[in-house]
Amino acid sequence: MLKFWKRKLNLQEPEVVRALLTSILFLIVFLYIDFYNVFLNHIGDLRTLILGLIGGLLSLLGFSITGIAIVISLFSAQDIKSIEDLKRNSYQDILETFKHFAYDMVINIVLFIITYILMLTDIPIPGKFIFYAYTIISTYLFLYILFYGWALLSNCIALSNLKKLISESIEEEKSKFDLLNELALEQLVEIIYRGSHQDPKSFYEMLLKIVKNSTVSQKNELAEYIVHRYLNN
Repeated sequence: MLKFWKRKLNLQEPEVVRALLTSILFLIVFLYIDFYNVFLNHIGDLRTLILGLIGGLLSLLGFSITGIAIVISLFSAQDIKSIEDLKRNSYQDILETFKHFAYDMVINIVLFIITYILMLTDIPIPGKFIFYAYTIISTYLFLYILFYGWALLSNCIALSNLKKLISESIEEEKSKFDLLNELALEQLVEIIYRGSHQDPKSFYEMLLKIVKNSTVSQKNELAEYIVHRYLNN
């Protein structure tokens, strides 16, 4: 629980600052409209509002679970290794953000359910100080979730871009190795065929026949490449 509140009060986090400033604005509005008396006179409408908020939080909880599933399925073992090479434990940190988001929502859902149940009873409404303190804390926690969810949405977009960059990087690295293997093969053919006093082109002519008689899907492209690179010199 201590860790829960430390994250909520860390002013270095942008969502904390946004939620805090917005909560102060809400407090000013609550005091201006005398929300204490509004609550007493419109308790039925506020119960309906709280039910709607609970439903919204349950939907966001589903988003959090889906987000974890997407992150896990989005990155392969090679992708995770590439991420960890950039920053140690960063992949785990990504998963932790969704875990914290889900935990925050569970706390808020429980808080709103308790509030709703209390509003159904005949228990007297507490004094103004306790009422406003409870209201502003509940408001802050709810706003924090909204801004944290907004940040997570931005993170999802960033993760998609990161996946694209990693794929391009791996593809580029793979292309380099393919080129290296091709050059090594050319050198090997030269050594073998020159050593036996044969024209190395005969190897590529034989390879061309094999490709043309094969059933591979890209045999025409492969044949054109062999002709262009090795036989038209």
